[in-house]
Amino acid sequence: MLPFQNRYFWRGLKHHPINCTLLAGWQPEYKDPWFIITDLEPQSADILWYKLSLEIECSFKNIKSDRWQWQ
Repeated sequence: MLPFQNRYFWRGLKHHPINCTLLAGWQPEYKDPWFIITDLEPQSADILWYKLSLEIECSFKNIKSDRWQWQ
């Protein structure tokens, strides 16, 4: 892995059997890092979009669950 230069996120392109972009994210307060492989170009891919997408998905699950009691 390349040095992350005091940043918590690293972005890179991996050429092996397939062309893809590997996104890796880690923060000290979390136990495990995120590794996301996408077919987006490196300049178009950002791990923060995946984080936002996951937060939105979890919010919808909470709204539809019994916690909110919405139907």
